[in-house]
Amino acid sequence: MGLFHLLCPASHLGIVIEDVALVLVAKDGEVFAPIAPPIRGQYDTSGSIERIDFGPTTRQTLAGFTDLHAKRELHLPYSDPSNPFGDDLSPASLRGLLEHVRQGLIFESVRGNAESTMVRVCGRNLGFVTFLGPIYDAAVSMVRESAAGEALMDRLANMDFLALVEATLAAPVLSRALVNETSPTRDALVDLALFRSWFDARGSWSADYVSEQYSSRDLRRMVRDAKTDLARWPAMVEAVEAYERNSLRLADR
Repeated sequence: MGLFHLLCPASHLGIVIEDVALVLVAKDGEVFAPIAPPIRGQYDTSGSIERIDFGPTTRQTLAGFTDLHAKRELHLPYSDPSNPFGDDLSPASLRGLLEHVRQGLIFESVRGNAESTMVRVCGRNLGFVTFLGPIYDAAVSMVRESAAGEALMDRLANMDFLALVEATLAAPVLSRALVNETSPTRDALVDLALFRSWFDARGSWSADYVSEQYSSRDLRRMVRDAKTDLARWPAMVEAVEAYERNSLRLADR
């Protein structure tokens, strides 16, 4: 398998081998939108993630997909023993599901036949979007500290859990199958709502598939562009500068 880099849609910085926040999305009408809180891990250089933070919220998401698969509401178009997805709630099973999704996105981009190539859940095409973890966290913190963010948090705090799910995630019937009311899940949904209040006007939730390989020169250009593009948000520029210090040395590995 070749090595591929992705592009963080919130910063337009290359993702080489960094920590990431992966958001599962599903087709909602004509567009993709989030259906579960982010899954944290490290980009694996091949279009998916490894070293998954398999905490309670991520376990809930995988348990939901496992249940949907048992009910035959999750359709995997290919049988691939090298990418197992089964009844066990484990990082390996989650990686297997993500690999099925990734392969479907690649085949769809090449063949343009989404009905036969993409993973479908409850009749909707499934994908994921991958953000640099520190960029995601910086955006959440920035919004949280703003007046608009405080007002949004006050509104979310007064919602019951199902209302919070519907305010944050798309496809409510599907989303409710992937989350349960716990403190970590509520916190993750609030953070996602804060992130979306900044990101939705700037970027797209269109599902990722593997991209090209970026050179050090490419990454330095991306850093320069990101500093200019995000200049109005000092916290975001600080996150870009941290990426510049920590990530460029990985470009040629």
